[in-house]
Amino acid sequence: MNSSHPTRVLFGCERLAAGRGGISRVARLMARALGDAATAGKVSVNCASLSDEGDVREFPFPVAAQGGSRARFLFHVLRGLRHADLAIYDFAGTARAHVRWFGHRVPSLTMIHGIEVWEQAMPHHLKSCRQATFLLANSAFTRDKANRIHGGFARARVCWLATEEDEPVVVKGERKLQIFIVGRMQNGRDKGHSALIDAMPQVVARVPSARLIIVGAGDTCDVLKHQASASAAKSAIEFRGFVPEQEIKELWAESAVFAMPSYGEGFGLVYIEAMRYGLPVVASTLDAATEINLHGQTGYNVDPRDVPSLSNVLVALLDSPVKAREMGAAGQRHWSAHFRYSAFRERFLQQLQQVLNDDTNGALLNLP
Repeated sequence: MNSSHPTRVLFGCERLAAGRGGISRVARLMARALGDAATAGKVSVNCASLSDEGDVREFPFPVAAQGGSRARFLFHVLRGLRHADLAIYDFAGTARAHVRWFGHRVPSLTMIHGIEVWEQAMPHHLKSCRQATFLLANSAFTRDKANRIHGGFARARVCWLATEEDEPVVVKGERKLQIFIVGRMQNGRDKGHSALIDAMPQVVARVPSARLIIVGAGDTCDVLKHQASASAAKSAIEFRGFVPEQEIKELWAESAVFAMPSYGEGFGLVYIEAMRYGLPVVASTLDAATEINLHGQTGYNVDPRDVPSLSNVLVALLDSPVKAREMGAAGQRHWSAHFRYSAFRERFLQQLQQVLNDDTNGALLNLP
């Protein structure tokens, strides 16, 4: 490999627009890290975005936004592969565009997130993962579960995600006796809304002023609202629906506990967002939360099927502001050490350098 030029990276992603879901946030993290490496002269980046529209100028490299056209996205990727040393894809769907070009296979790196490589994985997603030269997993949980179900994923390297920010949020004043959850209410992807609603009568019996604030929408929202309306604690449960960004920031800052005892998070970006705000986290024992949220230190991990235990930890935090503050502070330190943007950038670029070292045709990034 000619080392006289920076490593040439083709980055194919679904979408880079802010506020468009978890995979978009991961794509933005990857793009920003690549942009920092490009600014330092370590790489040159050519990016194709499947679903973005218009002129994307947020990053220090050209972004070809294809407006949802799969044909144009495929064409741009194929053209970019002619001059790339490495292709990077934000998930298995966009990685489907990676094909052989004139018999030369450009090494590829694909990020896996969780649900797309678990029980309901589509065959074409699994195929694109198997064809990838390298895989990155957002957590050991995601990698190990995919490997148990399908095999072939043990080779994935773990690269934890992060927030897009590097600075913690300093919250002044007293927090409300408020439990906060934000997440899409979607059939087949239970994030623990139902368990929290079931827990509220026991919580309110012991902390009468407690409130549960539910932010988000989705196809199971009406079912959950019906469940809440039949609850003995219905007056303490509030559905806010879609909430503007500024209002969500206020909810992070004023709530006492963030709770999302989910059944299937591959990582859980909202957990680390809660930590950035100094909130204790109540999460699940059934998914990657046990890897991210330190039980008994930054919050608690509870089986969402065990409603009495869930109620108990919520009460423990609401009934002891000192404990909640201590756990929230520990969470913020944990975030600062592992889940700031700069921590992700270091992990991601180190993984990139290792990938290039391992590939027989690779070039070194020579990162500090």
